[in-house]
Amino acid sequence: MLFRSNAAATNVSALSERVSENKVQVQKVTQEVEAVKKGVDMLTVMVTQALAQMPANAPPADPNAPPSAPAPSTPASGGVPASSEDYYNRAFGDYVVGQWDLAIQGFQEYLKRFPQGPQAAHAQFSIGEAYFFMGKYDDALNAYGLVIKNYKDADSGGDVPDAIYKQGVAHEQLKHVPQAIDNYKLLRKDYPNSTAALQATQALRRLDPNSIK
Repeated sequence: MLFRSNAAATNVSALSERVSENKVQVQKVTQEVEAVKKGVDMLTVMVTQALAQMPANAPPADPNAPPSAPAPSTPASGGVPASSEDYYNRAFGDYVVGQWDLAIQGFQEYLKRFPQGPQAAHAQFSIGEAYFFMGKYDDALNAYGLVIKNYKDADSGGDVPDAIYKQGVAHEQLKHVPQAIDNYKLLRKDYPNSTAALQATQALRRLDPNSIK
């Protein structure tokens, strides 16, 4: 009877570990799906804007009309974007289709030109995400750290708590469990009402259940 009880406990423990692993995978897939949704919305806006700027079909030319002066040339489609939104949209377009290296370069260029731009915090966070999806977790940690350092006092739209949480996830990938726990605890302390704090709570229940009150 005791043997059966121990075996049952072992099976329950194994199932719990599998459930926890599945939760981590579900969270990762959910974040990727959200990024794709945002990208589709962004690309839709970009296409709509491009179509709106296209000239209407010109009427047939009158062969008897005197020659007119040539129209001024327009920049090629690959020209340098003029605004912060153009820079961000171009980088985000690369991000959405998984061109991580190009996306990182684009976001870095955006931040170089517009360090306090409206999308600066999210651009820096997206650099971290690109590194994370590439499996470059140390680089991701550094990129997330810049979000926390540079935009902690700004209205970042949730990028700072998200960066703290993703630092924890990156630490887990690197088997730095104590550091991951510290990140999750810090997130619950400083941003208790954020969505990321709920994710941190789930992670702590898996890694350090005694810390959950």
